[in-house]
Amino acid sequence: MTLSEMLYGVLFQPVTTLRLISKTKPLGRGLLVFIAVMSLNMIINRGINIGQPGQELLPVSGPMWWVFGCIGIIASVLLLFMMAGTLSLLGEFIYHQGNGSGLFVGFLFASLPGVLGPPLQYASVLIGVQYLGTILALLALLWVLILEVIAVREALQITTGEAAFLLILPVIAILLIGAGVVFIAVSLATFSL
Repeated sequence: MTLSEMLYGVLFQPVTTLRLISKTKPLGRGLLVFIAVMSLNMIINRGINIGQPGQELLPVSGPMWWVFGCIGIIASVLLLFMMAGTLSLLGEFIYHQGNGSGLFVGFLFASLPGVLGPPLQYASVLIGVQYLGTILALLALLWVLILEVIAVREALQITTGEAAFLLILPVIAILLIGAGVVFIAVSLATFSL
């Protein structure tokens, strides 16, 4: 399967394409797609921020902006790598199914619709309808999340509900741990008075 067939398939035939991607694991092409999506998003978001002064989280200019952007892309790849490993391990424990490399490549390709969010948001800023851009960017994010559920389902060969549960499980664990830490901190502060 060529790269253009994979891109078309992820957008218009995601189930069969992500199933094939999780089996063949084209890591190089997946990294190329993810880095291209992240780079385009970074450039377009920079344009949005320049067009709206005071909106930037980090007021960085010149070459340092590119350095921070590259660090962000590398961190995103590492985050996907850890996410794929964690979900594969959880899938192994809970459903006796694991495929970390297939999950990782599936997540790389599932990011493809994310390239639509920033351009649509930028276009809405240019025409003066910013709320529409936000809605369209959220829809692109939802599309990515749906593709991630499909990627988990196809890589681990589990049901859609089980795949959604696996994706939500680390978030629930982090929230519970955070709530526990806050509870302990408040309890210690209360009892020390």
